[in-house]
Amino acid sequence: MLPRAGETVEEYVVKEVHGIPFEAKLRHALSESTFETNTGPLSSKGTLVVRVYRTNAPLGFPPDMVPRGLVVAPKFDVKHACEHAVVDADHYVEGRMPLDMDQTSTQLLSLHKTMKAVFEATTTKHARDAWA
Repeated sequence: MLPRAGETVEEYVVKEVHGIPFEAKLRHALSESTFETNTGPLSSKGTLVVRVYRTNAPLGFPPDMVPRGLVVAPKFDVKHACEHAVVDADHYVEGRMPLDMDQTSTQLLSLHKTMKAVFEATTTKHARDAWA
């Protein structure tokens, strides 16, 4: 998340992931939450990991989230220090499952539905309006 001129990351992410309030210049902050979710139909339990990384540095990713082979769009090729955030969410199930394309499709839709809810839970209305 790259705020527009005059805005802050706090306007884009919910207060629960703002980090510790402290009267000093923020270098970076990381919020991580892991949840057990209800999914289906092939596996009833999923794992959801949500991380929000905030920093005031050249635009980029934290070292463990650097995407391999990703070409960054020119508007995000920012070399100077700027306030920004990265939301990383992973939702998965584990285990042996029968090869059934219909049920696999339903399982994936279940996982995707939760990911949409994560987006709503971590971003503010202001952010979603800015991106609309």
